[in-house]
This record gives sequence, structure tokens and C-alpha cells, in this order.
Amino acid sequence: MLVRISLLFFLFLAACASAPENVDQRFQSATAPAVQKAYDQLRADEYDGALAALYELLEDGAGLTPFERASILELRASAKRALNDREGAKADLEAAYALNALPPDRQETLLDSLASLEEPAQYLPVVRVRPEFPDSCMRVSAEPDEYGFIKDTVEVGFDIENGVPENVRILNTTNECFNGPALEAVRLWRFDPVMKYGEPLRVEDQKTQFGYEYPAEDMTR
Repeated sequence: MLVRISLLFFLFLAACASAPENVDQRFQSATAPAVQKAYDQLRADEYDGALAALYELLEDGAGLTPFERASILELRASAKRALNDREGAKADLEAAYALNALPPDRQETLLDSLASLEEPAQYLPVVRVRPEFPDSCMRVSAEPDEYGFIKDTVEVGFDIENGVPENVRILNTTNECFNGPALEAVRLWRFDPVMKYGEPLRVEDQKTQFGYEYPAEDMTR
């Protein structure tokens, strides 16, 4: 899994011993090596090690400047997000933003990261079955469009628990005859669950839509 870390953050690390006139926006020589190590661990996908090091930095960081604290929180949020701890990442980003110690562009990046965490967790389908709509349903559908085709849609809602759809339900339909096959198909779907602390997250209010199009003359067969 790739962790998105601001290029500016890396440049600040590399320049931690420079620009003495901008002392509030650079790392102290005592802090920089530990932060660099945690950054390198994240780049190597060693998320647990990086997270432990960043926790230690903050817990023992009585002498941290606001800039250092905000930067470490930003980095720790990246580690937490990689480990699917969305709430923990959100808390760190909010704390970093509240310090108002980063340059304006990085403050904006914090807001963008927070907005992305508000999006629902996404499950990846590993088994997806298409409904088998019976031909008999074509005889009870809507009027054809100007090209002589009938278009039916069925929108299905569902929750996901441990990768399995639950509470599968019809949200909208143009042809109730298709409802049963659509529900049966979604119940067979399977997903790679999103994990948090080693446990699968429950996701609710997912949606999918099936479309079915056929010539109107088929209804006369």
C-alpha cells in the first residue's frame, strides 16, 4: 500500500539544518534523524515500526516546536491511514491543523486529507455475479424509447459485513419482475473487507445498479 506523503514534507526534512532565519519551520538537529527514520520506514511499508517511532517522538517531545509537532502528527496520520485506522488518522490531522504551524500550502493539504477521510471506506469486489433476467419479464415492461428499445434498471442497496452483503434491498426499479434476480445476484457477491485493528469494518448503504435493454419486438415473441 502506498502512503501519500507531501513532497514538501520531504524537502523540509532534507533542509532541516538550513534557513536559520525560518527556525519555526524547520526541524531541530536533535529531532530530524528520528523523523527521517520514521519517514524511511513508511516509504518501505514498515508501518507498525514507523507508527511506534512517531508515538515515541510525540510522547517524549516536550521540546518539540509547533512546526515539528504538526509535521509528526501529519506523518503519523499517514501511517495510521495505511493501517486502516481512519479515525486515528483523522484525529492526528485535526490536531496538526489546529496548531496552524505549517506553511499555507501544507495546511491546505491537511484539509484535503481530512476531506478524503470523510469518504466511506471502499470494499473491493472479488466475486460479482450478474443477474439472469427471465425473458418473461420483457412482457411487462415500460414503453419503448424512440429507437424501439426498452430500457429497465434496478437499483439495489446493501450493507457489507465481513465481506458478505447483508440487508440486500431494492431501492428503485422500472420493472418489478427483475427485482428477484437482482437481489439473488447481489447476495452472491463477495468483497475483500476493509480492515481496522485486524477486524473487518462493517460498511452500510452501498449501492449498485443493473441495466437491461432489449428491442420492443422481442415482447411479441
